[in-house]
Amino acid sequence: MKKLILRLIYCLMRRIKSMRIKSVVLENFRCYYGKHSFTLDNGIIVLFGENGFGKSSFFDAIEWCLTGAINRFISTDKKILYNFYSKLGDNCSVSIEFDNGNTLIRSFKIQENMRETIKLISSKGGVIKTGQSCLEDFIDTNIDGKNNKKEFVETTSLVKQALILSQDQVTDFILRDDPNERFNALVDIMGYKKWTMIINNLKKVNDKIKVKIRDDQSQINTYEKLMSEKEKEKQEVDIYIVNELLRKYNLTLNKETPSQITELKDSIKKELVLYGKNLNELSRLLHLRNSNYFDIEVEANSIKSSLNNAYSLREKGLGLSSKIMNKKEDVTKVLSSVKREVKILNEKKKIEEDIKLIIQEVGEDLTYYQDNIDKIELEIKRFENELSKVRLAAGEYNNYIVHKDTIKKIPLIIVGQEFEIHKITKELKLIEKKINKFDDIINSKQANSQLNKLNNSIQEIYNYVLENEIEDTCPVCSTNNSGNLQSHIYSNIKNNLELIVKDSSTLNKAVNRRNELKGSYEKKSGLVRNLLKKLERNREELRYSEKMISELQENELYSEVLFESEKEFLREKSEKIGDEISKLNQKKFQIFELEKLNVQYMQFEHIKNIDIEDSDSLNKEIFKLDKYLRWISDVIKKINESIETLSTEHASKMNDLSLWKNLIGESNNSIKLIEVYNHRNNTITNLDNKLEEVYRLENFLKTVQENEDKNNLINQYKSDMKILRSNISKLINKQNEITKFIDNAYNKIGSQALEYFNQQDSSIQKYFRYLNPMPTSNKVIFKSENKDELELIMSVEGEDGDYTDLSNVQYSMSSGQLNVLAISLFLAINEGQTLSKLDLIGIDDPIQNMDDVNQFSICDVFSNIRKQLILSTHDYDFLKLFIKKNEHRVNDIKVFMLESDRFANTLVKEVTF
Repeated sequence: MKKLILRLIYCLMRRIKSMRIKSVVLENFRCYYGKHSFTLDNGIIVLFGENGFGKSSFFDAIEWCLTGAINRFISTDKKILYNFYSKLGDNCSVSIEFDNGNTLIRSFKIQENMRETIKLISSKGGVIKTGQSCLEDFIDTNIDGKNNKKEFVETTSLVKQALILSQDQVTDFILRDDPNERFNALVDIMGYKKWTMIINNLKKVNDKIKVKIRDDQSQINTYEKLMSEKEKEKQEVDIYIVNELLRKYNLTLNKETPSQITELKDSIKKELVLYGKNLNELSRLLHLRNSNYFDIEVEANSIKSSLNNAYSLREKGLGLSSKIMNKKEDVTKVLSSVKREVKILNEKKKIEEDIKLIIQEVGEDLTYYQDNIDKIELEIKRFENELSKVRLAAGEYNNYIVHKDTIKKIPLIIVGQEFEIHKITKELKLIEKKINKFDDIINSKQANSQLNKLNNSIQEIYNYVLENEIEDTCPVCSTNNSGNLQSHIYSNIKNNLELIVKDSSTLNKAVNRRNELKGSYEKKSGLVRNLLKKLERNREELRYSEKMISELQENELYSEVLFESEKEFLREKSEKIGDEISKLNQKKFQIFELEKLNVQYMQFEHIKNIDIEDSDSLNKEIFKLDKYLRWISDVIKKINESIETLSTEHASKMNDLSLWKNLIGESNNSIKLIEVYNHRNNTITNLDNKLEEVYRLENFLKTVQENEDKNNLINQYKSDMKILRSNISKLINKQNEITKFIDNAYNKIGSQALEYFNQQDSSIQKYFRYLNPMPTSNKVIFKSENKDELELIMSVEGEDGDYTDLSNVQYSMSSGQLNVLAISLFLAINEGQTLSKLDLIGIDDPIQNMDDVNQFSICDVFSNIRKQLILSTHDYDFLKLFIKKNEHRVNDIKVFMLESDRFANTLVKEVTF
C-alpha cells in the first residue's frame, strides 16, 4: 500500500508516457446485436440513453476486453456475454484500437464449448502476441526504468478499477453502513477488490490450518487412548503348560508350528469322524447288545422256514378261490340273460298301458289318425287367424281410439277457427279505413309547415323594420300604412302563431290516434297469423288421422267389431283362443305319440312270458358262492399279513448280519455286541480329550501372537504420533507466517492509506471539498478501529476552530454527498494510478442522487480533466448542461445516442459538434 501512495504522489510531479483509446468495436456483445463501432478520437466521449439501453454494457465491453472478466458479475458463464439473438457459429467479440496503432481483440465463437482468444495486432495487421500474458506487457507501465510488478494480483485485474467507475460500485459504497462492508466497498473503488479476496482466501486457509491442527491433535489423543486400550487387552500365558503340550505332541515353537497344529487337528478330526460314524451305525444294533453273530444267524434261519410254509398255504387258497370264481362267472352269465328278457317284458307291458291311457284321453276312433291330424291342423289355423285379428285390434287399440276421436272433434275446432279468422279480418278492414282517414287529416295539416315558414319570413321583415325604424312604407310590397307598419306586421305574426298552435294540437291528436289504431292493427294481424298456423296444424292432424284409419281398414286382419270392442274384452278373447290352440296342439301331440307307441309295440309281439322262479334260484346260488369267496379271501389276507410280518423280521435279521460283517467283521463273531460298542466309545472319548488339548495349545499360541501384534501396533501408533506432532509444528509455523502476512497487508492499506486519505491537501479531500456543497471547512475523516473495517466520519469546524466528529457519514450525509465522496475517491485514485499506460477515465452515470449544485460542480471538475474522458448519462438536462459548460471544448466532444429496438437490442447514433 505504501508503494501505491508513493505512486499517487509521484504521478502528481511527473507525467507518464500514456496512450488513449482510438475506437471500440462490439460484435454480438450483450445488448449490442451485430457489429457496432465507436470512434473515440475526441477527448470527451458521452454516452446518452435511457436505462437498459447499453451504457453499462459499453463499459463492460472495455473491461472484458482488457481483463477477461466483468467485475459486477459473479458468474463467468459465457452466456451472459453474447447477445440473446445471436446464432450458433456467430462471433462475440470486443476490439479496442489504441492511438499507437495497436489493436487488442478478445473474442469467442458461440457454440457448445466456447473458448476465448486474445490477440494483440500491430498497425500493419501482424499479430504481436496472443494470450492473457500479452496484456500484462502491453498495459503495464514503467517508472524510473524499473518494471512495476504488483503484489497479490496481476495488472489487468486492477486496470478496470483504476480507470472505470461503475454505478454498481457507487451504489455499493452509498448503501454500506457496516464498517467491514464499507471497507470492502472502498477497496473495490481503489482497485484492490481481488487483493482483499486473496486476503480472505488466506484467512480461510488459516482457518483450515486450525482445523487440521485440531484434527491432528485429536488423532494424537486417539492414538494415546488406543495404546492404553491395547496394553489392557494383552493376556497372560502359562509358558510351562505350553512347553509341556509341545513336548507331548513332538512340536517345536517356530514359524511352522501353526501349520503343524492344523495338520494334527485335521488328523484327529478325521479319526473322530470315522469312529463317530462307526459308532452311530453300531447304535442301530444295540437291541442285540447281549447277542453275538451266531445267535442272530440262528433266528434268521428259523424265520425263513416259517415264511416258506406261509407261501405254500397261500398258493393252495388262491387255487381254490380261482375255481369258485369260474363257477360264479358261469352262473352270472345265465342270470344276465334272464334279467334282459325280464326287462324287455316289462317294457312291453308299459307300452300297452300308455296306449290305453292315450286312447282314454283322446276319446276318438284312432283307426285313421292322419284324418284326425288334418282336421286338428285346420282348426288350429282358424284359431290362429282369429288370434291375429284380436292381437292387431289390441295392439292398435290406443291409436285407433285417438284417431277416431280426432276425426270426430277436429272438424268442429276447424269451423270455430275459420269463423274467428273471418271475424278478425273484418275488424282489420275497419281499422285500416280509420287509419287512412287519420292519414288524410295529418297530410292536410302538413300545410302548417308552409305557414310556419311564412311567419318566419314575416318575423325577419318585422326585425328589419324595427332596426331601421320604418313606420309607413312596407319594404316588401311598398304599401303605405300611415305610420302603422310595425303594429300591422306584429298583428299578422300573432294571428299566424295562433293558427299554427291550433293546427298543431289537432295534428298531435290525429297522430296519437293513428298510432293507437296501427298498434291495434298489428296486434290483431298477429292474432290472425297465429290462428292460421293453428288451423293448418289441425287440418294436418285431421288428414293424418284419416290416413291412419284408412290404412287399418285396408288390412286383411281388420275387424270393425273387434276394433270397436273394449280392451279388456280383447285381452280375454286372446287368452281363450290361445287356450284352444294349446289344447289342439296337445291333442295332435298325443296322436303322434300313440302312433310311435304302436310302432314300438309291434317289436315286442314275439316276446313270451318268463318264469321268475328261475331267476331267484340263480341269485341264491350266486349268494352262496360269494359267501365262500369272502371266507377264502379272509384266510388268504391273514396268510399275507403273516408273510409280510415274517418277511420284515427276516429282512431285519439279514440287515443286522450285514451290519455286523461291515462294522465288526467275521473275526469277532463270538463277541457280544455291547463289548465292541463300549470299546469304540472309549476310543472316541480319548480322541476328544486329545483334540481339546490341541485346541488349548493353539489358543495359547494365538494369545502369544496377538500380544506380539498389539506391541507392533503400539509401536506404529508411537511412530504416527511423532509424525503428527511434527506436522502440527510445521502447521503452527505456517499459520504464524500467514497471520503475520495478513496483519502486514492490512497495516499497509489500513494505517498508511488512511494517513494519506486524511491529509488536508490529499487529492480525495481536494475533490470532495470542491464537489461537496457544504462549507469548505468540513472534511471527511477515514477511521479504522479494526484492520478490516472502515468508518467514514464527517468532521465539522466549530466557532472556536476545533473540529467535532459527527456520526457515521451514512447518517450525516445525503445520498448525493455519498455519491460525491465515492467519485472523489475514484478520481484521486485515477489521478495517481501507475497501473497502465492508458490515459483514460470512465464513469458510468456519475450524477445519480446529485442535486443541481453537485451537477454544476462535477461539470467543472470534468472540464479540467485532460485525460480521455468517457461518461454515460440518462439525464438529457445534464447532457445539455455539460455541453454548455464545455463550449470552449465543443470540438473535442462527441456524443453517442443509444436507443433500443422492440427486441431490446441497442442502436447507436453518433453526434458531433
